[in-house]
Amino acid sequence: MKSWTHHRSVGFGYLVLAAIAVIVGTLLSSIMRLHLTWPNWPLPLHGPILPEEYLALVTMHGTLMLFFVLTVAPQSGFSNLILPAQIGAHHMAFPRLNALSLWITAASLATLLAAFFVPGGAPISGWTAYPPFSARL
Repeated sequence: MKSWTHHRSVGFGYLVLAAIAVIVGTLLSSIMRLHLTWPNWPLPLHGPILPEEYLALVTMHGTLMLFFVLTVAPQSGFSNLILPAQIGAHHMAFPRLNALSLWITAASLATLLAAFFVPGGAPISGWTAYPPFSARL
């Protein structure tokens, strides 16, 4: 059995985190497309989507897909999973630090998703963190 600091275990953990982010990001995208198709249709247990909530969906979808899928999967997941085997290394350098970075990434994903449940709600600035064009300065 491989330990939790083995490069394959850490790489697989990163890929699982990226898969969770893909599922949540796809769900957010589906809700956005549903709202664009039927703007006045109320979501079950929620009601109609307000403009601020739509901006929050766009922001969270873009942030999830960019920072937790397009960076975590190729740079951390596949590099931890495949690269040490390609170069013939039996162990990673600093395996505990490598595993710690996986758990910090998991905590940051949980913190980002918790933004939907705080009183102020998720950020509405778009994934680029610029204010929307409709905002008054």
